[in-house]
Amino acid sequence: MKYEHLLSPLKIGNVTLKNRILGSKCVSSDNQEPMLSGPFYEHLARNGAAWVCVGVGAYPDCEGNYSKMAPCHMDDPKAMEDYRGIVERIHKHGSLASASLMAVEPQNVNISDTPNWDEIPMTGDYSANLFNKPGISAERLEGMIQDFVHASVELQKLGFDGVTIYASYRGGILACSLSPLLNQRTDKYGGPTMADRATLTLEVFRRIKEACGQDFLIEMQISATEEGGYTQEDWLDYCQLCEGLVDIFQIRGWDGSFTHVNSHNLVKENPYNLQFAEAFKKRGIKAVVSPVGGFRDPDLIEKFIAEGKTDCVSVARALICDEHYIDKIQAGDGEDLTPCLLCNACHGSFCAVNPYAGYHHMLDRMFTPSGRKKNVAIVGGGPAGLRAALFAVEQGHTVTVYEASDKLGGQLKFADHVSFKWNLKDYKDWMVREVMKSGATVLLNTPATPELLRDKGYDVIIAAMGSTAKRIPVQGADDPKVWLAEDVFGREAELGHKVVVIGGGDTGREAALYLAKAGHETVMVTRGDVMLFDDPHSKRATELDYENEPNFSYIDNAKTVAVTPNSVTLDVTLNVPKYDGDFGMMLMMMGDHDEGPEVMPDSRPEGFPPHAAPFDPHAEFADAEIKDGPAPEGPGGPPPMPEPVDKSKLPHETRVIDCDTVVISGGRKSVDASAFEGIAPEFCVIGDNVLPKNIKFCTQSAFAAVMQL
Repeated sequence: MKYEHLLSPLKIGNVTLKNRILGSKCVSSDNQEPMLSGPFYEHLARNGAAWVCVGVGAYPDCEGNYSKMAPCHMDDPKAMEDYRGIVERIHKHGSLASASLMAVEPQNVNISDTPNWDEIPMTGDYSANLFNKPGISAERLEGMIQDFVHASVELQKLGFDGVTIYASYRGGILACSLSPLLNQRTDKYGGPTMADRATLTLEVFRRIKEACGQDFLIEMQISATEEGGYTQEDWLDYCQLCEGLVDIFQIRGWDGSFTHVNSHNLVKENPYNLQFAEAFKKRGIKAVVSPVGGFRDPDLIEKFIAEGKTDCVSVARALICDEHYIDKIQAGDGEDLTPCLLCNACHGSFCAVNPYAGYHHMLDRMFTPSGRKKNVAIVGGGPAGLRAALFAVEQGHTVTVYEASDKLGGQLKFADHVSFKWNLKDYKDWMVREVMKSGATVLLNTPATPELLRDKGYDVIIAAMGSTAKRIPVQGADDPKVWLAEDVFGREAELGHKVVVIGGGDTGREAALYLAKAGHETVMVTRGDVMLFDDPHSKRATELDYENEPNFSYIDNAKTVAVTPNSVTLDVTLNVPKYDGDFGMMLMMMGDHDEGPEVMPDSRPEGFPPHAAPFDPHAEFADAEIKDGPAPEGPGGPPPMPEPVDKSKLPHETRVIDCDTVVISGGRKSVDASAFEGIAPEFCVIGDNVLPKNIKFCTQSAFAAVMQL
């Protein structure tokens, strides 16, 4: 067997995992409706996950309140029945079901008061979510421990095989309890050593095991280090303290960027969190270790397990981006797996490269193919055209791809030259390889024309001709000596040393960083606030790549007024307040929501305080007066909502930037494909031919077109 170690069972006490692929927590697009989430979680189990972590709702806490982190109330009989059904779906495929307990901890308090808040490093992706909340009282802390136990007991009754406890990124009370920076308690739950600070989590684990039994597994999702806080050795000491209590350690980085890795910080052959798993194994800790973050390639995972660097790996994106992940691995065809773009579009379960993801509950009514095999011509061999070819062949159609150039790949061919876009190169190479293996006819150096296609007997013509770059409507921008951003890749030696790149979108940013890494002194100019990242889940990884490049700089809030081949004139708005991109994520977590269902009758074990009156689970920060004190406001509380800025009222200045080369990234416009209309009985337009957007749109539009043939 090619993947002998990866596919081998793993025994934890009396419990057996069917293989070494663990599903890390991810949620369905219909997480608000648990019944509709069933097909998504069942897919993860069928697609190879031996351990499926399910996002569940909230039980009322010891004060009768519901967490705002939860999609539903778990004491609602309908929710209970829905989750029981989800577990049955997972078990049907020989997988185990774990429930994420992220919705247990109160959100308006932290492990302790923090007098020296301003001295604590706060550079991570989720720093805006972590602000100076008041410390939780000892009484409330005891109630929280009971809440963890109660949730575990009730979830076990629903059929769950274990729970996953969140303790990473300093993202909650349990995570912060391990931090020497944030846990400043002077009672039994605090202290100078990791053993002191471990007391709270050990108590939680011990009581869950006592209530649910040793075979009810506990997975701990934990950061292996903390910025400025606990070290790897501290963490290893902690893991040893947890022996016999924690069954699976899912290792995450200190920050989201080192878990939700992207092409800026993932070394494929050596994912960041593997180092911690290896240290864990060398220490001989009696538990299962499972790192997460960029583990997809089955050949590498097989190697890591065979070499004893880890017991298994935790994945989410790999299971989502390929509909047949486990089938291909079991067949030994790892090279055929759809590459993950690492774009994190699947935070919400939709995927840029798998159009089925997020729609498993409605696939049977999404499309109604005619069932007739058709002769299909695809005009264009870019990401939309290639995916259309693969989908069409999969549906049994005869496919011919017309490509005007000598290579397939379209705009993604630029990634051949850009080290930090290796993810797009992998995806492009995979598409080309799969199309060439598919049986489709590929005609290179063949510009398609209506005359060429008219008498070929095609039933369908799919236009995937893409888009062309636009210049900006500024004096001098149409000078042929002014470069377009798409033309610089692979030709950087032809540019002068000092370069100005106009445009702060994806293409402009990437062209600027590419040229800077190639040794050019590069200034990027953008009209609005600069944003060096697209995905808040891996924000810091991308920012660091730009910040650590000495040849890169930017000028934001700068309108380009005039261009020559050797200068750019700008109208720069001064004193524009800076907006933290993390703030939007925090507002989403704290924002207004519809009120949840009424509190159900009390069914909790003896010893819990009675339920309070029905409570708005999303109003904790707004108006909750709790015995630990109200949520703080001002400098110690959440950052204030940014006020709209009228830039016309701010001071401006004119700047002239002298340079050797000017590069423009002014957006794109669709190629006109209307000439092909009427050439065949059916005609459709996909990808950038419809609207210049992204790979996700190319994939989805290609899929939708083919599935309606």
